[in-house]
Amino acid sequence: YWIWAVRFSTDGSKLLSGSGGATLTLWDVQSRQVLKTLQAYTYYIWSIATIPEADSLLICGDSEKEIQMWDQSTNQIIRTFTGHQAWVFSVAASSSGQWISSGSEDRTIRLWNPQTGQCLHTLEGHEDWIWSVMFSPNEQILASGSEDRTIRLWNTQTGALLTTWNNQEPVYSIAFSSDGQFLASSSGQIIKLWEVKTGDITTLLEGHTDWVRCVAFSPDGKLLASGSADHTVRLWDIKTARSQFILQGHTRGVRAISISADGCRLASGGEDQTIRVWDTSTGSCLQALEEHTASVCSLAWKQDNLLISGSVDGSMKCWNSEAGECLQTFQRNRPYEGMNITSTIGLTDAQKLSLRELGAMST
Repeated sequence: YWIWAVRFSTDGSKLLSGSGGATLTLWDVQSRQVLKTLQAYTYYIWSIATIPEADSLLICGDSEKEIQMWDQSTNQIIRTFTGHQAWVFSVAASSSGQWISSGSEDRTIRLWNPQTGQCLHTLEGHEDWIWSVMFSPNEQILASGSEDRTIRLWNTQTGALLTTWNNQEPVYSIAFSSDGQFLASSSGQIIKLWEVKTGDITTLLEGHTDWVRCVAFSPDGKLLASGSADHTVRLWDIKTARSQFILQGHTRGVRAISISADGCRLASGGEDQTIRVWDTSTGSCLQALEEHTASVCSLAWKQDNLLISGSVDGSMKCWNSEAGECLQTFQRNRPYEGMNITSTIGLTDAQKLSLRELGAMST
């Protein structure tokens, strides 16, 4: 994990470091030995996906190195896929629901049987974190984009590496066109369209002024949506390679986008903790959904008006996008979930706040 902060003790004999793994480490400066490690509880949902042939099932990749399968009808986890050694940044389901794929910080991709939870293949070759995985429409190819500045295509049946495309920047997001002939990738401020058959770059889409974090094709393949750290979403006309709409409303970077099956609605989620639903024909904002308490990292449509969101706050939510209403929240139990601390004595306000963040209740 990256180290985000360091501080020396007053006498300079000790050093405290804080990392992205929610870990505080106390070091002895002279001996360079670890004196104590404090591990906080964290649970982030990095990626979500729906399974087309199973209306009630959702999958998510998380900070617990696992993939969880939820049954929406019971609001329960029904299967857990284990094997990754670090955070799972991306999950995808094939169009028939026959396969699930996951890409991880541990530099591997795994192919899973969703019925049994069995790992069918572990795909190795990337040299850094894997940010995005996606199946081709015919399910024969699995594509992956990585921090190592490559896109790799894999044979879904065998797990064999088919080809590697080199890129100048880390690849944060990838998306297949509906006919499977093209793959869009986001890296830096530019979106590239690759011809899958040849590996040639056919189109460059330029206009964003900061990192492009997510891309998605419309179902008919005529439009491509992109979300950026510049706070905007753009809708591109693939034929002309021009930006049709620049959608403004987010106050921080955009981390997730998804286009509905009928192509009429685009959802975007961002670091401002909000989700916005846009009309793809006019570019107007139809709804702003505001119940998450941290960055929204992933979005997936279940039906034309039902939207699923995943957040760093550790929850998934199901929304009626037309009414702007949250219908259901999915959240894994925290260490003190449901504990009533109302009458507990001797706790400071800071301790009570920490316990509430870990699931405790007080009135």
